[in-house]
Amino acid sequence: MESKVATEEKEQFSARLQRALLSAQCPNTPNDFVKEFNLRANGACVTVYAARKWLSGTAIPTQEKVQILAGWLGVSSSWLRFGTDHDGPPANGSARGLTRPDRVLLDAVHRLSARDRTVVYEMVKSLLRNTSNTG
Repeated sequence: MESKVATEEKEQFSARLQRALLSAQCPNTPNDFVKEFNLRANGACVTVYAARKWLSGTAIPTQEKVQILAGWLGVSSSWLRFGTDHDGPPANGSARGLTRPDRVLLDAVHRLSARDRTVVYEMVKSLLRNTSNTG
């Protein structure tokens, strides 16, 4: 039989996960959640069954998966896993002040190879230099 503390810990994790998903305007149905998570998983993919358990408060993912979730949702892994620190979803509904399109773009850049990310960074720096010279 599971202890009351373990049960509460799972439920609290699920509540934080749901809050972060809502704040980041991300899907919270197991099927859609899994599609979005697995896009970012780098081999640490999950099943709908596992996602359903996280979302319902009957299981907590491994730390590796918590870190993937935290990066995706714009929160700290310690807040998501344990509820510690003050780096949860901001009250205004946008993770770290970024809009959903901004987060989607950053996620896409993050999935690129290191070489391709460097190309993107250099292009952005060049665009910023051009903008500051004309403004």
